[in-house]
Amino acid sequence: MGKKMILLLSIVMVIVLIGLIFIQTYWIKNAIDVKEKQFNQIVNKAIDEVITKLEVREAARRFDAQIELINQLYAQKYSYTAEHSADSPHISASFKFYLNDSLVSSSENFDSSDLDGEYLITLQENISDRIAMMENLFGAGLLPTRSIDEMIDKETLSKIISRTLIGKGIDTPFEFAVRESNFRTLFASKNYKTNTRYTKIKRTLYPNELYFNTYYLSIYFPKSNLFHAEVNYMAFTSGLLILTVVFIFTYTIWVIFRQKQLSQIKNDFISNMTHELKTPISTISLASQMLSDTGIPLEKKNMPYISNLIKEETQRLSGQVEKVLQMSIFDEGKEKLKLNKIDIHEVLDKVNHSFQLRIQERGGSLSILKNAKISNILADSVHITNVVSNLVDNAIKYSKEKPEITIEALNRKNGIEIRIKDKGIGIPKEFQKKVFDKFFRVPTGNVHNVKGFGLGLSYVKGIVERHKGSIKVISEQNVGTEFRIHIPFNGLAT
Repeated sequence: MGKKMILLLSIVMVIVLIGLIFIQTYWIKNAIDVKEKQFNQIVNKAIDEVITKLEVREAARRFDAQIELINQLYAQKYSYTAEHSADSPHISASFKFYLNDSLVSSSENFDSSDLDGEYLITLQENISDRIAMMENLFGAGLLPTRSIDEMIDKETLSKIISRTLIGKGIDTPFEFAVRESNFRTLFASKNYKTNTRYTKIKRTLYPNELYFNTYYLSIYFPKSNLFHAEVNYMAFTSGLLILTVVFIFTYTIWVIFRQKQLSQIKNDFISNMTHELKTPISTISLASQMLSDTGIPLEKKNMPYISNLIKEETQRLSGQVEKVLQMSIFDEGKEKLKLNKIDIHEVLDKVNHSFQLRIQERGGSLSILKNAKISNILADSVHITNVVSNLVDNAIKYSKEKPEITIEALNRKNGIEIRIKDKGIGIPKEFQKKVFDKFFRVPTGNVHNVKGFGLGLSYVKGIVERHKGSIKVISEQNVGTEFRIHIPFNGLAT
């Protein structure tokens, strides 16, 4: 798959994801709006019921008071009638009633000689008229109005609101207040706030009272999340699914690019390996032809030279194949480290001895600095030697003319640090993090004078990490490169 196709696929997927997010957001917002409307309808209906309950409650109280007062008046009327007798010169009347809006005395003795029959009839009619008048007034609902404090209190109102809302399936906390038309608060719940971002619902208390100051019931829901639980679950699920899709998409694109990169590295490796193996094979083939050519006299074939050439190229070919096989085994974890007590200074001496002839042929220098006061570590001697050798080999390869290489051992952080420094061509910054990747080789254009499979530094990092150590590179292009390897004592008593 080409880069253009991958880019096009990425753009299409991004557009699809944006569309999916937009649609999900739209439907979630729609669901929230619908739930809010349903919630508001239920709350408004519940508050209307609260107002009705308050009026019915007050009407019931008045009705009880009216019945009690009527019963008292009727009792007074019939008591007077029963006690009056024409045979008695005196009558005893005990009564209490309102006449012309004034309270008449409750107990009087009347002398019959002083009262004629017409007055008695008038008195009885006045009581009857008063009773009828009270009945008419009560039927019209016109009684002396009580104050709002006498009609309702905060605790009772809170209970009525709470029970009504619970009856409608709403158990979310609420705040309320009773306020006058001039916005003076009569009483309110503990956490009620006048200025709040929440939508308040306002209703007139006792709207049918004619002679009554206007009072309002104001209520709001600080945590009106009755419908939010379902919506939040839906939003969370949608968000999780979208994030999953985004992760899978991102990971897929990364894998595609990674596979493309690995494919390119693999192709480079195969090409490089073919070149590396072809050279010794060609040399061996040429030497073999020289030996088998009957046209050349035996004394002129220089047998020692040809045999030595075949031996060197065979060893070279064997070494290249062995390096690939060892790296494969190492990656699979089959290679076991043989940990022993080793002296790192001795390892550096061995490496120095191995490369001295090669460096001298190029007119260079290799300096060994033994600055580790404690030079013994628990490590695999063969692999540690190979690690240092690989880094020195790279330093020689990437030096322009005369290689100038310094190897230093010193103690750092409960272990030993080995520094291999050269004055070669350096590594560009954009490639410094990739040099430890398998098969990766720093691009050198069309120049192929530097041989290798790109396995050396990958092997080095793997061995160091197997020893619970670390490695880092410090490099500047056209100035030089320094590798720093830290290997802990790994429990070795110092």
